[in-house]
Amino acid sequence: MFIARISDDEKTYTSVVAVENGKQIDNFSYALEHTPFADLKNATVVCIKDSVQTLYPQDTLITNMDSQGYLGIPLCIGSDKKNVLLVALYQTPFKEIEEVEALCVLFASYIEKELLQQEYLTALKLSHSIVQNNKEGIIVCDKFNRVIYTNQAFSQITQYSRDDIYGNNPSMLKSGKHDELFYRNMYHQLHTVGKWQGEIYNKRKNGEVYPQYLTINTLLDGSSQVSHYIAQFSDITPEKAAEQAMFNKANFDQLTQLVNRSYLLDCINSQLLASTDADASGALILFDIDSFRNVNYVFDQQFGNLLLVEIAKRVLEITDSNETVARLSADNFAFYSPEIHSREQLEHKISQLCCTFEQPFDIRDTSISCTISVGAALATLDLADAESLLIKAEQAHCRAKRRNGHSHQIHDQSIEADFNRLNRLIPELKQAIANEEIDVHFQPIFCHKHNQFTKVEALARWQNNGEWVSPAEFIPIAEKYGLIKSLGDIVLKKSCLLLNRLAQHDINEIVVTVNRSVYEFPLRTSENSKWIDTITAYRLSPEQFCFELTESILATEQGNTLEVLKLVQRNGSQVAIDDFGTGYSSLSYLRKFNADYLKIDQSFIRELFDSQESAQLVQTIISMAQAMNMATIAEGIETQEQADYLIQNGVNLLQGYFYSKPLPESSLISLLTNSCGETC
Repeated sequence: MFIARISDDEKTYTSVVAVENGKQIDNFSYALEHTPFADLKNATVVCIKDSVQTLYPQDTLITNMDSQGYLGIPLCIGSDKKNVLLVALYQTPFKEIEEVEALCVLFASYIEKELLQQEYLTALKLSHSIVQNNKEGIIVCDKFNRVIYTNQAFSQITQYSRDDIYGNNPSMLKSGKHDELFYRNMYHQLHTVGKWQGEIYNKRKNGEVYPQYLTINTLLDGSSQVSHYIAQFSDITPEKAAEQAMFNKANFDQLTQLVNRSYLLDCINSQLLASTDADASGALILFDIDSFRNVNYVFDQQFGNLLLVEIAKRVLEITDSNETVARLSADNFAFYSPEIHSREQLEHKISQLCCTFEQPFDIRDTSISCTISVGAALATLDLADAESLLIKAEQAHCRAKRRNGHSHQIHDQSIEADFNRLNRLIPELKQAIANEEIDVHFQPIFCHKHNQFTKVEALARWQNNGEWVSPAEFIPIAEKYGLIKSLGDIVLKKSCLLLNRLAQHDINEIVVTVNRSVYEFPLRTSENSKWIDTITAYRLSPEQFCFELTESILATEQGNTLEVLKLVQRNGSQVAIDDFGTGYSSLSYLRKFNADYLKIDQSFIRELFDSQESAQLVQTIISMAQAMNMATIAEGIETQEQADYLIQNGVNLLQGYFYSKPLPESSLISLLTNSCGETC
């Protein structure tokens, strides 16, 4: 006798238990083809009392057991499909077929119940194992909301054991971050819909508050009343951390931890939309660090980054909870306050901001002082959005920068007019450069040793529609909009033409000083000789030229700067460092560039007799230049007293309105012709 399970494809069966002659034997599998099973498909019982081998000669099991009688009963265990067989094989024919059938059917009913119970127990054990080993926490409460079951993951996540929580209300897990309305809405949905799910903050046993994703379902009894609450949750701390990291990356500057431009604009837009009073719309302040680029070049980028971090900390110290500080880019910062109602309040806030920079910053045992350029704009209800406010603040900031920094500007109609003028000048300057309508004037430089002019500085001049536009206005435009190289080419070519005309007047000892912006240096080494090539194309010697660079170029070492300067010097041209003492360059840079001249900035000359500090600085520059075998040029000289002082202290060359203003070519030729006649 054996009990066997039938395969799903009904091609084989495998015994669950098998007994032969009163002893249990090993289980076996067997093909169903050519067996009595075909007759069992459509019957409740098959009983063959004799000659079963004759009826099923290919059934080897019957043959091997030398069976004469066969009794088979199909059973349905946990299914409406016949999936279990009860089979009895007899080695002798049996006569009382009805009794045998009745006994087997009765026996089958017991077997069916036992197998079904075993299946239920197996399924229950499986379900329990699944629940217990589920990575999500599971908690079951009775209708009174008392905990009656928790799984292992519950304890792992919450740190509460089963004994800690059993019989208690799960409210002991509350974090305190949600109000009572939150929980009322939760239970209202449970009792009306039967389910609630969402994010919630709960508290671990150690007091740590953490985020969960929680799903609660209700079970109903026969009266459709809640009998149990089943909650399943997961700890979403990693997901929240990743989400926060993505949010921070999208909205915060990673260096200073200030908000970025995008977040700032969203913040301003929210305030503008919420504003109902034109006097309460707030203000936006933009500021950057004067000459910050030189800090990076003189020290290093890490030093500059540390400085930016310290600046952010200082500004945050004067920031109220409803105000926002942002880093827009590099050293460009923004400060937004929704509570500034008037220009007076804005001036006060700007003053407060500037005061934070009065004390030096200590970076890597180095004390460094900074000044800022500030542009600001008041928000009004006629502004459509944050971008409009930002544009007005940027316009004000641009004016502050054009005033050589360390100043502030608040947007008004005059700035708006300047901006409109700028938009008009850009295409007009581009056209003037394309047509070479840029004039060049030349300011003589006096050598007191030889008592004559030995150099002239070439200065670009632009007359636009009958109006002279200041170089302080159009040079920055040319630099910003990529026109400076073409402008510099015009100045160099017209300087070459000047020298050719001077030669026609037998004036051959003049050296022309040509200014070069950092943006004019070639980016490719193949263009390094471009300046020299231009000079030789006019049949002139490079020795007749001096290239004048601002001090900030020393620190940049941008592109081929050093290579270009070495090349022009090898060809005989001189190099002068302009505005020395106004930037961050160090002696190491002076040694590396090996300049021929240091040019003392006119701001020091102007204060020569008003500021002891300026006088000492001038003397220091002169002494330093002499120690490094460099000559000095003092610019901005307007009085005899200034000239005498500088000569007595060792300055080599002098330049300024005291000697001559910048002159057009014809006037310069007349001046040089006359002065040559007097001194020759």
